[in-house]
Amino acid sequence: MENIKKLMRNFDVISYLESRNIAVTESGKNVGKGWIGIQCMFCPDSGNHLGIRLKENTFSCFKCKTSGSVLSLIKEVDGIDFKKAKEILPLFQKDTFFYEDEEKDPIIEIEKNDNILPREFKKIIKGEEPLSVKKYFKRRKFPLQYAQKYQAGYCRMGKYAYHMILPIFMYKKLVSFIAVDLLGTSKLKYVFCPNEIALVNKSDLVYGFDEIKNADKIYIVEGVTDKWRVGKNAIALLTNKCSTSLLLKIKSVIKSTCKIIVLLDIDAKRNAEQLASEIKSIFFSNEVLFIEIEKKDHAKDPDLFGKKQLKFIHNL
Repeated sequence: MENIKKLMRNFDVISYLESRNIAVTESGKNVGKGWIGIQCMFCPDSGNHLGIRLKENTFSCFKCKTSGSVLSLIKEVDGIDFKKAKEILPLFQKDTFFYEDEEKDPIIEIEKNDNILPREFKKIIKGEEPLSVKKYFKRRKFPLQYAQKYQAGYCRMGKYAYHMILPIFMYKKLVSFIAVDLLGTSKLKYVFCPNEIALVNKSDLVYGFDEIKNADKIYIVEGVTDKWRVGKNAIALLTNKCSTSLLLKIKSVIKSTCKIIVLLDIDAKRNAEQLASEIKSIFFSNEVLFIEIEKKDHAKDPDLFGKKQLKFIHNL
């Protein structure tokens, strides 16, 4: 009985539904966070009123009120009895090794090497972007081609199931990655590559490092999507504390006359003073500008900037 419960909990319901050519709605009207919607097969209504809660793998229809477990769903979709439905469960399993404890990084006995991307990683190919990836870019108002520009990938299975994987390169070498939750089902919006595998610690990482070589002006922001929005010569710090060694690495690749523009989120005031002191002590020969978003500003975060705000900072 316990084994059946585990198989039901780890059942990859989206892969199963797609294998049955059943359209899945991952966001939008009638689809809450952590849920997907499909057309209910228990009532005549044509809308996507049957919701499936991904964490528990249970379903309910808010029209006809039918509810049940994923086992009941398989039984209805395939038109089989419970005994045969149980035989379907092992065919669509997530990677249980990674799902035993979502709060902890997996213990992986492996030497540090370049092969650090999740084993389920699939590069996002132009024209073949998964629906959840398309919706993420549309929702965040980023061009879909950024998936290729930043060499993004996607995981359907494993610890990073339904996450977009963003590789991090430094000195043209893959050193780490960030996993971005696409469905809102994880407790964390972003998950870092485990320390056991990463070639560089989080405090020494910067996203976009290889793009600022010999730059005349750089923007230091606080997140991946901030970097995407600001664009050329923007780099993103990935932790609250920026190490001295990382600042020295940045200094070593830019021009001695490079202007440093630090663009802080509105909620980062408590980190601003310390960051200002560290940066000015390292980039003492450079012009350093600190731009703090104010409450009166239309966008409270750089990744929400509109054309006017982007034009302003690009003209600094």
